[in-house]
Amino acid sequence: LTMNLVLEILNERQIHMVISEFEADRDLIIMAHALNCPVLTSDSDFMMIPLKGGVINPKTLEWDNLCETSEGTHSSKTYKYIPTLKYSCHKFCSLFKIRSEILPLFATMLGNDYISPELLTPVDQKLKTSFTTRIKKVLNFIKEFPTFDEAFDGFKDMFNRKHYNRIKSI
Repeated sequence: LTMNLVLEILNERQIHMVISEFEADRDLIIMAHALNCPVLTSDSDFMMIPLKGGVINPKTLEWDNLCETSEGTHSSKTYKYIPTLKYSCHKFCSLFKIRSEILPLFATMLGNDYISPELLTPVDQKLKTSFTTRIKKVLNFIKEFPTFDEAFDGFKDMFNRKHYNRIKSI
């Protein structure tokens, strides 16, 4: 009932929408590319996708700080906006001197929806790190490799064959 009410209101206000029956990530990526706009999400998986419009985490929206700006010095038209931070995959790669093709591996080795933290224990042991310091150590480790395949193979000795093949399949 609530969903029907929301859909009715969106239709009345002529707000375009897409409904995904399952995981919506792919649909959001396609729409963001087509509209050249950022994705508003707290899902860290989107941080590793080179979206032209970037990613905005809802936690960075300054709701209590509504701002106003004009089109230009000779324009009377003004716009209101909410200040926020926009994450860019390209800027991240540039800042940390890492190739964007390696980002999915970086994300995987930090842990995600498909890999349990326990499975990454060998990475922590080999890099002499813990979960809290893993980000910097994994980043420094993988940025030394010129390609995704070479970077992935760099982790090969850290896992037994079963775990390595499981991670490779992801």
